[in-house]
Amino acid sequence: LELYVKDGSFEMSYLSKSFKDEIIYHSYFELEDFLDKSEIDLIRPHVDFGIELVQNREVSKEENDKIISQMMDIALNKKGSLEDINQISDSFDFVRKETLPNEIDPKIFKDILFKIENYLKQNANTLPQVHFVYEDENCDEDSEIGHVLIDNVEANIDGDLFCHIDFENILTNDPAGKIDYNKIRNKINIKSYGEDYGKVNFYVDVEPIIYIDNKKYFTKTISKAEQFREEFQRCYDFLDKAIESDKKVMWEVI
Repeated sequence: LELYVKDGSFEMSYLSKSFKDEIIYHSYFELEDFLDKSEIDLIRPHVDFGIELVQNREVSKEENDKIISQMMDIALNKKGSLEDINQISDSFDFVRKETLPNEIDPKIFKDILFKIENYLKQNANTLPQVHFVYEDENCDEDSEIGHVLIDNVEANIDGDLFCHIDFENILTNDPAGKIDYNKIRNKINIKSYGEDYGKVNFYVDVEPIIYIDNKKYFTKTISKAEQFREEFQRCYDFLDKAIESDKKVMWEVI
């Protein structure tokens, strides 16, 4: 995710995938609750290319109708043989079509971002939160840990469970097994992956002091507004510079 000016006279480092997925594509809130349509259109980043279907040979109306029917059946009902798919592929070229982003008034863009950040702050008590685990009581950054060894199995410590459960649901492809986030909002998941996937898998209630495998640890919890505060600020600093330079900004997924 990139915010920049067209002439490249000054730059900002790329924003994180988490910022894009959680904030700009609003994973756990609705932009419609506090932004109008024009603001939502502006905050949605431009994608630097699209895919265009271009017919590469003449076909009869009957064959064209059949191809369209096959495409709809595959898309909607997940029905269709490899031969059907090959026939569609033979009939069309998939062409990469580059497009250019619109230039945006930085004052308006900054105001939109501020509204989003303010919403995160005002609703911190109900939105997802992030938990961290430390070996030191002062919760110094150097003492933060991301995994533990339990019965000789290395397990991850995951305190950002909103994103975690979405990943798990995709991984298992089991909508019936969808986890209710509110039930684990104040929990940390200890789970093993890789060759030891699932050998260790349990939750720990978040308290100032917790015990994992009988060992004492300390926790700190932050809101999503706090998690992304630095990235919001980087955007504000960049937009202030654009305002001072009287330049429009561009915003796209790269």
